[in-house]
Amino acid sequence: MKIKKILSASLVLCMSLSLAACTGETSANANSASTEATSSATISESSDVSNDISTASVAVESQDTTYSPVTIKNMDNDLVFESAPEKVVVLSYDTAEILAALGLEDKVIGLAEADSSIDDVLPEYRDNVSKMPLIEGLSNGVPSLETVLAMNPDFVYGASYSFMEQNAGNASDYLDSGINVYGSTGTYSDVPTIEDTYTDIENLGKIFGVEDRAQALVSDFKSRVDAITSNTDPNSKLTVFVYDSEEDAPYTAGGTSLENELIELAGGTNIYKDLDSDFTSVAWEDVIAKNPDVILINKYGDENDVQKKIEFLKNMPELADVTAVKEGRFVSASMLAIFPSLQNVNVIEDLNKSLDEWK
Repeated sequence: MKIKKILSASLVLCMSLSLAACTGETSANANSASTEATSSATISESSDVSNDISTASVAVESQDTTYSPVTIKNMDNDLVFESAPEKVVVLSYDTAEILAALGLEDKVIGLAEADSSIDDVLPEYRDNVSKMPLIEGLSNGVPSLETVLAMNPDFVYGASYSFMEQNAGNASDYLDSGINVYGSTGTYSDVPTIEDTYTDIENLGKIFGVEDRAQALVSDFKSRVDAITSNTDPNSKLTVFVYDSEEDAPYTAGGTSLENELIELAGGTNIYKDLDSDFTSVAWEDVIAKNPDVILINKYGDENDVQKKIEFLKNMPELADVTAVKEGRFVSASMLAIFPSLQNVNVIEDLNKSLDEWK
């Protein structure tokens, strides 16, 4: 199954200059995405973040004389940074997107596409991410250890499962070579939460000496989520079934998945929130018995994947009386959005909007 394949403590930056006097340029590149209303709602890949939060690139102080060493705990490793990384390899678009949001795209010497594409990146960061050199000739979108080492990076960033022998090599292989590696916290937490995403942004801010930028992003995300949760009526939540893949026995999100929390924060209730699993197979008979109000479809690739899944669900006679199918309440989210990434907040906001419309 596709989803199984998918599936740097303080830095003190002593700066006497204000961010506006940094030596780099601040660039703005904002593109708002409009969503066309159809019979099925689609989680948008745009954000309402203000230009100074969502689109500006931040100049990074390049003089190590202002950098204080920092130690970050990650994947049970103590990562010591004597200076900010200058040659970075990122192993997926979601990690590339975070670095672009922090104004660090010029530090990236190689980007592995993994199972996503540039089209999955938020519009406001797409141009800067597209400037990152792609690593060519990959197997399943993942580079080998030898390929990465040949690039001579000083920092490698990806999901924790990227650092496995059969993927980009074990973390120890890099650490033994003097290369720090960072795995997204939410990809190795027993029960990932959106706080893990905030932790990654804050840690990267410390590692690269852009703490102000990182804190601004996190503060904005928290306020956007708070605006939703503070206005959610716990007694009027719609139930949500996550349809990931498979036709005979649907693959869905359980209670220990990040997607489960995103649904809860959006004001919905995952019908499989009590399952002690992140993703697992269930029976259609059980889905029918739970009668979900909404079906959230995990999108692989483009919208064709979503439409094919909707047609399958609509044409399955056994689901004819399920509320979500009968009322045409389908919504989708890309894989970048349901795993630790900048897009987690977008999922919460857009799913909340759909849930409110359907109450």
